[in-house]
Amino acid sequence: MADLFIEIQRRDLEQIMSGQSTFQALAAEGRAKLVGDATILQTLQDLLVEFTPDFELLPGTRSAPPVQAGERELFEQPEPASSAGG
Repeated sequence: MADLFIEIQRRDLEQIMSGQSTFQALAAEGRAKLVGDATILQTLQDLLVEFTPDFELLPGTRSAPPVQAGERELFEQPEPASSAGG
């Protein structure tokens, strides 16, 4: 049996994931329910790493300085040749 059960709606979980709210705040409002040892949640939160999203999640998604004349974008590809025929 689990030491802690968390009951929460998906939309409320998204607020937590985006930093707009916390489990504790939602529990106080009755929008999240913690059953069991609530210190486990704090232990889990202490293990999570906070980061700033100033890196590329996927290649080409970072805001980069404008490309200088004569330089190529990292993932730039030449236009494909026409296959229209004649």
